[in-house]
Amino acid sequence: FCLNNPNLRLKNPMMKQFFRLLFLTLLYRLRVIEALVNLKNQFQRVYSSYSVSVKSSSNGGDFYSVSEREMYENNLKNLLVTHATQCMQYYWREFREEILPVWLENFQNSNHGVNEVGWKDFLVNLLLAEPEEMVVKKYSKRRRGGSGNNPYLPSDPVSMEYKVTIEPRDIANRLMKVREQLCEEWIYDLGLVQKENEELLRHYTSTLTMKRKDAAKHKYSVFEYSHDPSIMSPFRIENYKELVSMVTNIAVIKLEDEFRIAGQYYKENWLVKFMSSTGKGLEGNELLDAMINGPMIMIDPKVTGDSTNLTIIEPLRMAEGVMSYRAAAADEFIKILASVPNEHKQITCALLNKLYYSSEIEDEYI
Repeated sequence: FCLNNPNLRLKNPMMKQFFRLLFLTLLYRLRVIEALVNLKNQFQRVYSSYSVSVKSSSNGGDFYSVSEREMYENNLKNLLVTHATQCMQYYWREFREEILPVWLENFQNSNHGVNEVGWKDFLVNLLLAEPEEMVVKKYSKRRRGGSGNNPYLPSDPVSMEYKVTIEPRDIANRLMKVREQLCEEWIYDLGLVQKENEELLRHYTSTLTMKRKDAAKHKYSVFEYSHDPSIMSPFRIENYKELVSMVTNIAVIKLEDEFRIAGQYYKENWLVKFMSSTGKGLEGNELLDAMINGPMIMIDPKVTGDSTNLTIIEPLRMAEGVMSYRAAAADEFIKILASVPNEHKQITCALLNKLYYSSEIEDEYI
């Protein structure tokens, strides 16, 4: 208006150029603010829609089918026993106990491993195993007595043998205690999945208003801010990453199923191609971070057959769907792990009944 009005027209070309640039700058900023507000509203709308869809499917108890729940439950509890044995072996070696770790490894390798027989039969076989006597032979570089550089002492190594009785039942009881402790940690850690989702969204929003290098400095680790390193069990960080990867992979499968059932084949194809290309080799939060920054695709209405609506596949919406599903999967894992202490009691009671009556009895566990 100022530039075109004869009465207000600026005679100085420098001032005219200045006001032109000022006007364009203000217009650009207004458009950026409007785009950010629309994007924020879109985040809220997308997240709420996916949350409602996932909650509606999980409230009825049918987040997993019967076969799926049985498969995931066995895999999770097998993993729990495997990590419990690793934790026990770590403690044994920490206290320089060399015999029990070797015996347990031999027991697992003799067709009694968790992956071969399952977590339940593994514990039962360990409880029912007979005590075993092992002969341990050690060699000493020098004989006892005298100094180490005494030339009059024989230089040949001295062997020493002793017998050790292995009680598999004691090992099984210790293993179940460690398994319960790990179970409590896993229940707590799975409760952090929703916080991981919130941190991913917060960090992505911050990348829209600042440079990517600056945004990377403001990325927080949910695990480090939620744990005390002095009271953590061995390998807890590795266990946490593995759990997050498990629920993320389940969420991807669930989202693919949702798109296939709903007939949203373009979204299903986008997700399949992403997992086989950009997302290949990525797990957990790294996978979701790459998905959020994935390619946006606009499909020609002539291809979809809908001449009125333009089909847009937004990476953010895809990642939001995976986040909602993995939070629901984490809740299902928490429900599964809540039964672990009661399972140990049932196994122990069944074993005591078997030993007391000294006869074969039919039981759910033994």
